[in-house]
Parts: sequence; structure tokens; C-alpha cells
Amino acid sequence: MFEIAALAILAITSIGSLATLAWYIYLENKERAKTINALIAKSSQDFVNHEMTDKVQTIQQTEPIAPDLEEIANLDDETFDEQVVKP
Repeated sequence: MFEIAALAILAITSIGSLATLAWYIYLENKERAKTINALIAKSSQDFVNHEMTDKVQTIQQTEPIAPDLEEIANLDDETFDEQVVKP
């Protein structure tokens, strides 16, 4: 019974260490991206623009466009009448 408890504690400790290492690597990559943006930027406004661009790209990749938000030019007459012109 003691061996099983020791193995469980060892497993929990190992998983915790791996999670901590993964979190450290994530933060290190995030800081590296900020440092590169700061080195590239010529002014503080340019730095803010680079940071905002990084955030906008992340948002665009995670949010798909809803199917009901199609361009009006792509709709045929019947679909247009059903979705836009409601009697």
C-alpha cells in the first residue's frame, strides 16, 4: 500500500513539474515576441501597433464567420428575399 501511495505522489509531482515547465516555456515565448516587437519598432506608437497586430491575428483565427453573415452580392434573389426582405 505504501508503494502505491509513493508512486501516486511521484506521478503527481512529475505532472506538476511538466505543467510548470510548459507554463514557463509559454511565458518565455510570449516575452520573446514582445522583445522582438520592441526591437523592430521605431517609436512607442509603432510598438503598440505591432502588439495590437499580434492580438488581432489571434482573434481572427479563433472566431469563424457566422454562416448568416454572407455578402449580399453572393446571395441569389430568393435567398435575399428570405433573409433580408421579410414580409
